[in-house]
Amino acid sequence: MSGRPEIDADLTLELDGKGLTPLVFRKSVDAFVGLLRAATRSVCQGTKSIDWQMQVKAGSNLIGAHAAEGADRDQANLVRTLAARCFESRRDAGADAQQAPDALRKHVRKLAELVVTGNIRISVWTGRQRHAIQPEPKAVQQAVPQQPIPLPGSVEGHLTSLHAGDGLHVEIREYIRQRPVQCAIPDELAESTRSLWRKRVIAHGLVHYNPRGEATRVQVDRIEPLPDDSDLPSYRDVLGILGKRSPTRSAGTRTARSLG
Repeated sequence: MSGRPEIDADLTLELDGKGLTPLVFRKSVDAFVGLLRAATRSVCQGTKSIDWQMQVKAGSNLIGAHAAEGADRDQANLVRTLAARCFESRRDAGADAQQAPDALRKHVRKLAELVVTGNIRISVWTGRQRHAIQPEPKAVQQAVPQQPIPLPGSVEGHLTSLHAGDGLHVEIREYIRQRPVQCAIPDELAESTRSLWRKRVIAHGLVHYNPRGEATRVQVDRIEPLPDDSDLPSYRDVLGILGKRSPTRSAGTRTARSLG
């Protein structure tokens, strides 16, 4: 980060970090200019607006905004003060926070998001006062989503593919969601698993999930065949079973009534 002697503009944007790509640089400058414009509009309501000149210091990471020659110096100072209050309101939501319009805070939030998503450090100087941009807690959560903890469980479906490489890996297409789930097979189960190719199986083990709660991978410790769809009884078979049992249930019902 730059030292105080290098700062001589009314407002200065300071950028640093390995994540400073052209896109992140442009977004950072856009948010900084948006903040400058919003503060200027808020101060110059009904009066002549301030013209600003941008300057990039040679060999530095500083983009400065200077009030143009002939601009009202008092108004320029008010713009700088209002911007400073906007940063202070992020630390202390007191009386000054009410004096920082939402239009300004919106651009500060954009800078805060870039600190996380762009993996950079951002500071805004109001005169010789430095304000390090701190990331919003919500932005941190969005940038680094919490992955569910793997849990013991099982996945049921058809074993659709086999991959022999660093151990045996198979793919099971879930019966309900019709989604592929990758399964790592231990060496002692490799031979028996190959014989289950294209069959309906259930794999037990440590199940990994995505943030939506869907199984994505299983570290298998047991895999078993299941009856294929063609082996399961049809609804006609089930009706036939029920039909055979109905006289027994009717007789039982009559007996119960006679005891009553």
